[in-house]
Amino acid sequence: MRPPGAVRLQTRIIGVSEPLRQCALHHRHLPQCVGGLVGVEVLRRNTGWPCAWGIVGRPLSRHLQADEWVELTRGIVPEGAPPGCASAIIAAAARWARADGRPAILSYTLEDEPGTSYRAAGWVQVGWGRGGQWACPSRARDERAGAIAGRKRRWVPAWAVPAATARGWQIVETA
Repeated sequence: MRPPGAVRLQTRIIGVSEPLRQCALHHRHLPQCVGGLVGVEVLRRNTGWPCAWGIVGRPLSRHLQADEWVELTRGIVPEGAPPGCASAIIAAAARWARADGRPAILSYTLEDEPGTSYRAAGWVQVGWGRGGQWACPSRARDERAGAIAGRKRRWVPAWAVPAATARGWQIVETA
C-alpha cells in the first residue's frame, strides 16, 4: 500500500549529457564522471518533471569489460527528491542491462552505506571491492582519502547472481 501523499515515479533511458550535468551539481562525494553508455532519468508521474538520474557505463575492470558487463557508476538523487528515486534508478539500470543482452550489471557502495536502495530494487551483495588508490609512478592520479578510498560493497541484481558466482564472488548475507 502506498503511503498518503507518495509520489508515483517512472523511469526512462536517456543519453548521458543531462545525468553528467546533474552529477556535477548534486553527487555527494564523486561529482566528476568521465562518461557513460546510457543515462537513467526518474520522472514524477503527476508532473513529468525529472527528479533523479543515473549513469550506466563500462566497469573499470578490463576483465569485466571484456565479458561485456556494465556498471551503474552513479546515482544522482538531489536533496528533496521523492522517496524511492534511488531504487528506481537501480531497478531501471538492471532492466536496461538485461534488455540490452548484457551478461550482468554491477554497482558499488561505500563500506558505511547500508545498501537499502539496492535491496529494495532486488539486488544482492556479492562480496567486496578492494578499494585503494589507482595511482602508480607511471600514471599519477589524485589521491583519494577516507571512505572513498576504502573497500566497497559489490552489488548485482538477482538475475546476475549466477554470473557473479561464476567469477568466484560469494553472496554476502546481510541483516
